[in-house]
Amino acid sequence: MKINGYEIKPGVNLSGCDLSNQELDYCNLQGANLENAILTGCSLKGTNLKYSKLQGADLSNSNLEEADLTGCNLKYANLTNCNLIKCKMFNIEVYQTIFNEPSNILNNEKLDNLQQEIEELKKYKKFYEEFKSKMP
Repeated sequence: MKINGYEIKPGVNLSGCDLSNQELDYCNLQGANLENAILTGCSLKGTNLKYSKLQGADLSNSNLEEADLTGCNLKYANLTNCNLIKCKMFNIEVYQTIFNEPSNILNNEKLDNLQQEIEELKKYKKFYEEFKSKMP
């Protein structure tokens, strides 16, 4: 598969390449060198990026849902406004990596569930306080 003249395959050297706004869903880029690559606005859903070098890469506003970043070097990378839902990020290297609010990791369903749990805890707390006040 070629995008903008670049071969997309495992182990490929795409360091410094501009692949902005490209659809790379479910590609196999395991072990690829993407250092300082511009990947802003890319769709990388389900993409295998295991052990890839993403040092200094700009992934801002990209979709990394279900992507596998296991073992990646993300030092100095920009992941601002990325969709990281179900993204695997085991044994990654981070140093001065830019992430934004934690909400980019949690989807609305999880946030709704957390809100429900908080409401339940408030009920239990109220019940406990009432019970405690009636104790001698």
